[in-house]
Amino acid sequence: MGKKESLLKALKGFWLALKGFWLAMGIICLILFSADIWLSGYSNSTTFLGAEWKWNWGLAAFLAQLFYVVVSFRIVGPTELGAVLFFGKPLYNVKSGLNLVPFLVCRLVKNTRNIIEIELPTRPELIFRSELEKEEVVPKDLLDNGYKPPIRVQFGAPGIELSTKELESQLNDPNIMEDERKRLERIKKLYETLNRFIANENIQNDPLNVRMTAETPLTVRLKIKSLVRFLITFDSLEKAKGQIQDIAVAMLNREFSKITPAVAQAHLGTFSELIKEEIAERIESNKGDGGIEIVTVLLRPFGYSHKLNASLQSFAEARAKKRATVIDAEAQKEKDTLEGEGKGAAEKAIIDGRTEGFKGMMEKLGVSAQEVLGAEIAREFAVNPGQKTVIVGQKGFADVLGIAAAIGETFKEGGK
Repeated sequence: MGKKESLLKALKGFWLALKGFWLAMGIICLILFSADIWLSGYSNSTTFLGAEWKWNWGLAAFLAQLFYVVVSFRIVGPTELGAVLFFGKPLYNVKSGLNLVPFLVCRLVKNTRNIIEIELPTRPELIFRSELEKEEVVPKDLLDNGYKPPIRVQFGAPGIELSTKELESQLNDPNIMEDERKRLERIKKLYETLNRFIANENIQNDPLNVRMTAETPLTVRLKIKSLVRFLITFDSLEKAKGQIQDIAVAMLNREFSKITPAVAQAHLGTFSELIKEEIAERIESNKGDGGIEIVTVLLRPFGYSHKLNASLQSFAEARAKKRATVIDAEAQKEKDTLEGEGKGAAEKAIIDGRTEGFKGMMEKLGVSAQEVLGAEIAREFAVNPGQKTVIVGQKGFADVLGIAAAIGETFKEGGK
């Protein structure tokens, strides 16, 4: 029998029980009303405080029934869900507003219709962590105050490829349900993605790409759809929380034992969605829908020991310093390059300008380049007589002799 048929059968049984309850209540009311009519033929009188009082037994019974109906009304708030219990057995859900709940026979229980957020294993400030090398057992006084041990998962070794053979075998089963097929296909696609990620060089150098045990806290957001189904399945929110945690931890141990924290942490969103599907699937397959809807599941960042966190911080700081050094070196290199290019451009501009000047002198004076160059050097000596050193060009002695001749002529003219 499929899930849909099971649910329809349960709803049919619930409807029959509900009809039976209100049929019985109707019969009782009819009997009481008949009794009122019969008793209306009987009257009685008594004297109280010196006055005679008369009443009719039928009217008295009717007023008593009216009072019973009035005290049987209960209010369900706009943000609440209600369920009527018949001597402790959940009968039917009631909506917000004024509802008739037979007094003494039935009881109204209420819960929120808003989204409920639960943290697993508990709120961060209530997680008990034992001292190093001591058994992690929560003391009774702390346990009574809501403290819980952390959820710890053993991760796998690095570089191990995830096998998809079992998934392919399940997918080839002709009797597989369509929803289950889609779920297995998503897992197979995830495994293929993780295998490519595991082979990546960057993840291999990650300090978290090692086998270790780490805390894996979760946040689950759920909504109660049917309070009756919720009470039948879980009885209380605390018991629902325990079942949800068992399902989530079982999946975490199954999946995370194959990969390292570095790989898992890079795909927290995908694993969160898979856990959500797993919880919904388990609850639905075991006990119907349980009257709840799993809205979201969020895997929070893993918790590591203080020692490991200190090592990771040192590693991050070392990488940051190395990166800063590289950036500074690249900036200095770029600065030196730009300064060199600027100086070269300036020198080139000077040389180009002087060349154009010399070329103009040659054309206007009708002399050779050697004579122009010699005259320029001689002029420099005349401006600065203390200059004793002359740096020659690449043309050798011929240039030097030409320059010397021009200098000599300059000195002769200066002596006259």
